[in-house]
Amino acid sequence: MPKFLIDRNFSKITEDELGEFAKNSKRMAIERFNDVVWHHSHVVIDPDGVVHTFCVYSAPDESRLRAHAAAFGGHQIDSIAIIAGDVDPDEIVV
Repeated sequence: MPKFLIDRNFSKITEDELGEFAKNSKRMAIERFNDVVWHHSHVVIDPDGVVHTFCVYSAPDESRLRAHAAAFGGHQIDSIAIIAGDVDPDEIVV
């Protein structure tokens, strides 16, 4: 199953409120989107104070990720990209 990197924009919530959205995302995946797997997320605050998450998910396709995002709401997706691979600096020989 492909992995995706999703840039989510939470312009209408605070960093403190993000925990509830994370719980809703996980609950939705368990209850209605069992083919969508949330691996991890990085939370950033942009220069304008807007909360973004960069999330790694596995899913059959992009449309399933968009359906999952729409189901729990409260944000917009700025971009979705298929992850082509990973680089681990511990595995690079210098």
